[in-house]
Amino acid sequence: MGAGTREGVCFGYAPLRVPHFVSALEIVSKTDLVLTAPASLNELSTASALTCCAVPLELPAHAVTMMWHPRFTADPAHRWFRKLMVDVTGAIPSLPPQKGRRRLD
Repeated sequence: MGAGTREGVCFGYAPLRVPHFVSALEIVSKTDLVLTAPASLNELSTASALTCCAVPLELPAHAVTMMWHPRFTADPAHRWFRKLMVDVTGAIPSLPPQKGRRRLD
């Protein structure tokens, strides 16, 4: 992935990729790297040395999706969990509004 600049800000270069934001918080707290992530993750950080600030440019929205095997569609516990995830993520202000939402049942 190549790097570029926009308004004097470097973007597009990822020296490190991790599967989860939480592990990225721990790595960033011990290095000179910068992490671009949802602001709500700041509450998960145990590293007091991290500083959270607004990104100085417009970033594209990101999708949050759920997928499951069709055999779990009618499972009561699975339905409860899917509804819980919709309710919880709907309360996160940094996520884009839900549109084109597919039925959970």
